[in-house]
Amino acid sequence: MTSQTPKALRTMLQTCLDFKPQEHLVIVCHESLIEMGESLWVMAKRVSKEIVLVKCARQRKNGQPLPAGILNLLKSADAGVVLAPDYIPEHTLDPARQDGCRMVIVQNASAAILDRMLNANFNRVSMRSRRLADLFSIAKNLHITSPSGTEVTIALNKTKGFAQTGLANNAGELTSIPAGEASLILDHNVNGKICLDRIAGNRKKLAKPITLHIQKGRISQIKGKKEAELLRKSIRKFGDDGRRLHELGVGTNKTVTLGTSAQEDVKANGTIHISFGENKTTKAQGKVLQAIKGLVLNPTLSVDGKPVIKDGVIQA
Repeated sequence: MTSQTPKALRTMLQTCLDFKPQEHLVIVCHESLIEMGESLWVMAKRVSKEIVLVKCARQRKNGQPLPAGILNLLKSADAGVVLAPDYIPEHTLDPARQDGCRMVIVQNASAAILDRMLNANFNRVSMRSRRLADLFSIAKNLHITSPSGTEVTIALNKTKGFAQTGLANNAGELTSIPAGEASLILDHNVNGKICLDRIAGNRKKLAKPITLHIQKGRISQIKGKKEAELLRKSIRKFGDDGRRLHELGVGTNKTVTLGTSAQEDVKANGTIHISFGENKTTKAQGKVLQAIKGLVLNPTLSVDGKPVIKDGVIQA
């Protein structure tokens, strides 16, 4: 940990989780992050005596759910924090949420991620994310362009927008850190051309944009150099679903550093991401394939003809 990490943990406890006296908190910490877990445990003990710290071994495969015994502990708690060194599918935590546990999960957790979190204004991130999600929910049409050549239209029909705010203040809410995203699920309603400037999680920007031609929500053609061929190979692993667009999201967090992880990159303020190849478990190995997310940088997004992002700057 750095000298700033305890402050970031306090922000997570007080602001993100809004932890209250007499509440029961379960902290789940992988063994490689035990110092963070213990520091958070000491802070939480000053608020309530109902604190449980669980140290667990790192899973052999990325994308595995938490052990059943730990999920049962979370189900019995008012609040939970999960510090994980890799990816944990958020839907595997649904049983605990259904019993009222509100949770903060930090994936690919590190002191650097937590230190950047300290600088985020979560009220502004939440407001920005909710406002965009509300616009998506009432919109009929989206239009996206970008300097690298994106020109795509999305027809919406009562499509619900979702906000990833960084706040889990109410029973059953879950947020991940880093936070800051407004998103919607896509169907057969996308047509045009999307030019990707980055692949989320890759350390470097693409040498040349990858152009995706989209017809009725599916990738009909992929154009580009060597990196485009690598993308073709990657989406083949998903079978027929690999060419179906699954999600559109807008990042709303100004403290995100691109090139750290896929979970963090998609939160970068003013960027748009498109995901394809929905998360799924392979039959052969039981390994989770994470959806591929491509980033459009400096986009302009219009909702029903009104610009809400202009050259990567959120107007809404």
